[in-house]
Amino acid sequence: MLLFLFMPENIFETTEKNAESRSESVSPSADKWSEGSVSYKGAEYVYNTGIKTYLFMGVDRPGIVSRAEDGISGGQSDVMFLLLVDKSNEKLKVIAINRNTMCLVDVYDEEDNYQGQNMFQLCLQHAYGDGMGISCRRTVEAVERLFYNIPISGYIALNMDGMKLLNRSVGGVTIQVEEDYTTRDGMYSFQAGETRTLTDDEAYAYIRSRDINEFASADARLARQINYMNAFIEQMKAQMAAGPGKAASVYKSIEDYTVASIDAVNLLEKIADYSFEEADMLSIPGKTKMGSQFEEYHIDEGAFYDLVMDVFYVESGN
Repeated sequence: MLLFLFMPENIFETTEKNAESRSESVSPSADKWSEGSVSYKGAEYVYNTGIKTYLFMGVDRPGIVSRAEDGISGGQSDVMFLLLVDKSNEKLKVIAINRNTMCLVDVYDEEDNYQGQNMFQLCLQHAYGDGMGISCRRTVEAVERLFYNIPISGYIALNMDGMKLLNRSVGGVTIQVEEDYTTRDGMYSFQAGETRTLTDDEAYAYIRSRDINEFASADARLARQINYMNAFIEQMKAQMAAGPGKAASVYKSIEDYTVASIDAVNLLEKIADYSFEEADMLSIPGKTKMGSQFEEYHIDEGAFYDLVMDVFYVESGN
């Protein structure tokens, strides 16, 4: 029997197998890294247990959070960022993840029966689930696998309609536009080099819109998302420093659109003074190629392994 998954931008085919639904809970633990060391470039390295990692997702589902009607309608995670919190050095890093990154995805049928794994775009993992906690936890597991099984301590997912409220909560995010961009419908246009405080509708268009008929348009959109995220973090940190309660008010404004496994307000307040610069925004190295039907982002494994070792590991004895 063949199971077809129909998504707004993707159609995939997989062979059905009898298996029980899994991934009902994710309990990432540093235990994965507590034993042994890794040989790398002539030295021994151990996992930096001082780092806590959190996955942030923007989900392509309309309206406030609601349970999906079946096991394949959880919505794609079109936006994915890993936040790395290094408590020992009071530093933050963020790793942007291309939605089309090819990796092992756990596949389920409409009744949420496990079908096996396939090499799919990472964004599809969230679709296989309830659009809430199960979808998020399965995406966490997929990202952990992608990053050589690093432990992820929690997640926050935001339905994309909540982006306008997020932008509004900080009074509009001010960006410096890096490349010319006009939305496909012509309603919004951005010129390279201009400094612009985005209205809620402009922010939504800037990070959400793309022309699916244009090759690698997801790459260009990710660049805009990175640009927006850098500006948002800087602006949010400045507003939190100006007075208490900002984190709570921001989260309250988007709460109905979110699914979270962590206390987001507490986390934001704890890291408000941590350092973050533009150089701390990283991306998975790779290249977009055309697959048999759809675009695929293929990781440069060597460069990606270097990134993981540089970011998540420290030399043994240091």
